[in-house]
Amino acid sequence: GGTYDIYSAGWNGSYWLIGSSSGKAATLNSAGNTFTDKTATLNRSTFTAFGIYWNGSYWILGGFDGGVTRVYTSTDTSAFYQQTNHSNYTADPVWAISGDMGGDSGRNFLAGRNGKIIERTGAVNSGVTNTDLSGEIIDFGKQNIRCAEHNGSYWLIGGDAGRLNKYDTSSNEYTDLSVSLNWSGYNVQAIGWNGSFWLIGGTSGKLAKYDGVSFTDINVSSIFGTQAINTISWGGNTGSEHWIIGGSDKRLATSSDAVTFTDRSSGLLSWDNGSGVNSDVLCVDWAGTPHDSWFIGGSNGSINKYNGASTFTDYKSLLFNALGGYYRVNAVKY
Repeated sequence: GGTYDIYSAGWNGSYWLIGSSSGKAATLNSAGNTFTDKTATLNRSTFTAFGIYWNGSYWILGGFDGGVTRVYTSTDTSAFYQQTNHSNYTADPVWAISGDMGGDSGRNFLAGRNGKIIERTGAVNSGVTNTDLSGEIIDFGKQNIRCAEHNGSYWLIGGDAGRLNKYDTSSNEYTDLSVSLNWSGYNVQAIGWNGSFWLIGGTSGKLAKYDGVSFTDINVSSIFGTQAINTISWGGNTGSEHWIIGGSDKRLATSSDAVTFTDRSSGLLSWDNGSGVNSDVLCVDWAGTPHDSWFIGGSNGSINKYNGASTFTDYKSLLFNALGGYYRVNAVKY
């Protein structure tokens, strides 16, 4: 019924949940051909869902609602539960949500503006404990947290002005990596792990490899120029795994080794605002069997399915027909 930005999406193994501004929400079935409007179920016309995460048992939606931090949970999108905020996280948007996929017994992390980060444990709407971790993160000050990923042993948490922390869950200790990264003039926008090393992307086409000990800068200026790197993901069928890196102004690249990169930007379909201005690539994730494809989302409602080789399938018109407008696709997660 209007034009709304799409900021977030997540996958739970059966269907996608897509979040937007003005309380708009929808699901997309596993076949990728049927959207169901969940706006009335969410029933919050001033809520913007900046982050969506499936933790193995239930959905967590985080964002902002009329100047107030807001978090909702749901097991199956038939009902959404508004959660009580931690006393230190009441007036800043939630921008990023991730966790250890432990379900009701797992740990879920919600982070956002002004260096705020909260650990949430408990069931979908009972036995909930919110723990403030904002004071433990090192040298972020009031810088925004932009991304956070876990590799099975520890977290990397990135943000504005080159801020980067390593959080060891076994020792519960933070290590400041900002000086070693040496990106003081650039924001850390995206983090990805392939089982052996990290790739870290940022504004002005910055890309670095981190092996757990040292950082190596990678030059991808021939593809990204000075455009921001917004999303990094590792996936693919066994034996043909590779990186996908997406950026502003319709930039997309693949690489199997983080040494040689292939420009895939020209393959993206309907990747513009309708007036010839390129959309930004904002999110990408690998969807395994039975899809065996990547899903790529961006600004202006741009969304493609990609087989990892040369075939892109455009879903932009399907999403437009379901929601009645073009909304920013800000996050996808399998």
